[in-house]
Amino acid sequence: MSKECKEELVSIIIPVYNTPKQFLEECLESIRKQCYKNIEVIIVDDGSKHETASYLDTLKEKNIVIAHKNRGGGQLCAKLWSAVCKRKLHLLCGCG
Repeated sequence: MSKECKEELVSIIIPVYNTPKQFLEECLESIRKQCYKNIEVIIVDDGSKHETASYLDTLKEKNIVIAHKNRGGGQLCAKLWSAVCKRKLHLLCGCG
């Protein structure tokens, strides 16, 4: 891996809708265990109505951004994807 690549910020987008807390915890733990540390995690909550939204609000890590939206569906995720595509490295991650 080149030095330039090591310095690049990697954006990981996780779309969620009523995702069980256990799946979110497993997903985030997997991301935390990566050896590459220059990452930001963008979690897009698409209008969850149960414990998902409450759990997300407890996350206070500086590299995690939570976006609560009201049922934007796939279009919302595509728009967010477009916004971060200016970065060289990005990943769309599912929790299910």
